[in-house]
Amino acid sequence: MEENNDVHTEFFGTYVQALIDRDAAAIADHYAVPAQTEFPGQRIAVTDANQTERFFAGAFAQYEGRR
Repeated sequence: MEENNDVHTEFFGTYVQALIDRDAAAIADHYAVPAQTEFPGQRIAVTDANQTERFFAGAFAQYEGRR
């Protein structure tokens, strides 16, 4: 049981740090590919990790000033 806790702690620790650092490539490393992202009225097939990286890189501006 402790091993599972360690895996989750490491995953979320590195994910949070990537978000704080605004490191789109590191964030994208936390997502599976291929995947499908669902938005209201829109589906996006994610076939490449670069799609996820570009998505987060493009979204950073809306979080300016937040940490």
